[in-house]
Amino acid sequence: MPKIGAFTYVNMSMALKVTENFSFHFDVDNVFNAKAPYPYPASGGTNTYFQGILGTYFRVGAGVHF
Repeated sequence: MPKIGAFTYVNMSMALKVTENFSFHFDVDNVFNAKAPYPYPASGGTNTYFQGILGTYFRVGAGVHF
């Protein structure tokens, strides 16, 4: 099994409440585009989730509360 050193992801998010019932949000995952460590199988099975493998990605959304 390969040895993997220390590894850190930096994520950021921001939200803006426009009115009492309406808001926007903006998220950035893996801000510095850190490369994912070697994705080896999990013990006793297969790991199907590899955080950071997509590099930097963004999400934008809005919310309405009734």
